[in-house]
Parts: sequence; structure tokens; C-alpha cells
Amino acid sequence: MTETPDGAGRPTFTIIVPTHNEAADIGATCDALLALAPAPDEIIVVDGASTDGTRDVIRRHPVGPSTRLIEEGSQRGVAAARNRGARVATSDILIFLNADVRLPPDFLLRLSSHYEHGADYVAVDSVILNTEAAYGRFLEAQHQHLYGADRPVGWTEGFSCRRTLALDAGLFAETLPGAGGE
Repeated sequence: MTETPDGAGRPTFTIIVPTHNEAADIGATCDALLALAPAPDEIIVVDGASTDGTRDVIRRHPVGPSTRLIEEGSQRGVAAARNRGARVATSDILIFLNADVRLPPDFLLRLSSHYEHGADYVAVDSVILNTEAAYGRFLEAQHQHLYGADRPVGWTEGFSCRRTLALDAGLFAETLPGAGGE
């Protein structure tokens, strides 16, 4: 925790973004991360052997001095990339984002209040923005059908938790195929 002017503690935040062939999306995600106020304490991008120029986009588009790009030699999956980032993170709170997520500028400010009041984890619902395309409309409709307000299970593009709890839980199961179940 860092000390705020009023003497209260503000949690520190690490944003972890796994990438694999995300050149089309990662630039806009970097723009959104750069616009966060307050800024995250650390941003870790873990790239799983992209072949489409993702790493070049990240290098040309730095988010700030606290940004690290970890280049994996092979594509081991989303869970493995998230785990790698979590193991090297130094902040109190870990935020796991996909490479196509655009956080609103006040995201950390709003998230911080939950942790200051004792939350151990926070899952944030998302809205699919590219609904001008048929596939985007389909995904948003599916999201609402499967994970709407009346469902006991949620879908999140902005999951966060206390780093100590994530490490104690053993992080993400790397044996699950693909993304979405980790």
C-alpha cells in the first residue's frame, strides 16, 4: 500500500496483459492504459511468441516507465502468461486483462475503493464495443444470455485480486485449453 495525503493506504496495482498475435488490438489497449488516472504502478505484458508484430506494436507504443514486456519463447497459453506476470509482479493487487480490453480512465480510482474497504477480489462485467460487426453483436447477445444479471456465474474482462491470495491459491490452471475457463 502507498500512503495517500489523508493518511489512508491506497493499494498498488499491476496490470497483466497476455498477448499472442494481438497486433490489431494491443495499440488501443495501450492507449487506454496510458489514460488511466491514477496510473497503474506496473504494467506487465507477457507475449506468447507472437508472429504478427504484436511485440513491435508494444515496443513502439510504450505505456510508461513501469511497463515491462516479457517475451516467451513459445505459446504456452493465456493461463501460463498470466501466471508468469503474477510471479514477477510487485504490487498489492493484480489485474488480469485481455489484450483487447479498453478500460475507462477512472477504472483504478473506482477499483481502489473496493480494496480499501477490504475486498479480496473484484470482477468487472464488460460490454463488447465492436457491435457494428455481426460477430460482435453475436458475442454481446451471447454474453447477456449466458452471464446476464440473473445468472449466478459471471464473465469478466477485468478480474482483479490481492497478489498474496492469487499466489496462495496456486494461480491459474495451465492445463485448461484455450482462454475462458482459467
